[in-house]
Amino acid sequence: MKKSLIQLIIIFGFLTIAVSQILAVTVTPTQEVTNESSETPTPTVVDKEIQQLKDKVASKISEELKNSKAVAGVVTNINSLDLSITTDDKTEYEVKLDEALTKYYQVAGAVTKELAKSDLKKGDYIIVTGPQFDKSVNANVIYVDEKYIVGSGKIAEVNQSDYSIKVVTEDKENFIFDIQTSTTQQMLNIKSLDIEKIGFSKFKEGDTIHFVFKKSDLLINKTRFDVLKILIIPQEYFQK
Repeated sequence: MKKSLIQLIIIFGFLTIAVSQILAVTVTPTQEVTNESSETPTPTVVDKEIQQLKDKVASKISEELKNSKAVAGVVTNINSLDLSITTDDKTEYEVKLDEALTKYYQVAGAVTKELAKSDLKKGDYIIVTGPQFDKSVNANVIYVDEKYIVGSGKIAEVNQSDYSIKVVTEDKENFIFDIQTSTTQQMLNIKSLDIEKIGFSKFKEGDTIHFVFKKSDLLINKTRFDVLKILIIPQEYFQK
C-alpha cells in the first residue's frame, strides 16, 4: 500500500514538472513577441538616405512644374539628343530630348496621334511643353501641328505660265503663292457684294487679296507657298 502511494506521488510530481515546462515554453515566446512589437523601430542610415532622395525628387518636380511653359516654332535642326526651333519673332530655342521621358504627338483637328522621334523633320511646326530655362526647354511633350498664316496685301505680279502670283503685304513682306487645283479661289462681286468662285483668269495686278497658307511644311526663311484660300477684292471696289 505504501509502495503504491509512493509511486502515485512520484508520477504526480513528474506530471506537474512536465506541465510546468510546457507552459513555460508556450508563454515565453509570446512575451518576447509582445515585447518586440511594442518597440518602435529605429530608422537606419539607408532609410534616411532613401527619404532624403525622395525629398530631393519631390523638390525637383515642384521646381520643374513652376518653370514649365509652352514654346512654338519651326524645326530648323534635329540631333540625337536635341533639336532647334525658331519662333515667329525669330527667337531660337534649344529643345532637349529625353529618350524615356519625351512624348511626341501629331495634332489633326481634335485628334492626336502618337508619333516617334524619327517622324520629326525640318520644317515641322511644333509646340513644346516642359521646363524652360532661358532659351532652353527640356521637352516633356512635343506636338506636331499645322501653322496657318492669315494675311492680306496687293497682287504685284500674275504669272500665267506657272499659275503663281506675287503678293506684297501691308508689312512690305513679299510672298509667291502657287495656285493649286485645291486652292479655294473667291472674289467679291462689287455690284451684288456676293462672294463668288473664280478661276485664275480673274487675277489681276493691283487687286487686294486676303490669303491663308500653311507654313509648317517649309523652313521659316522661305517665301513661296501653296496657298489654301484666297479672297480677292477688286480695286474698283475702292474707287466707287
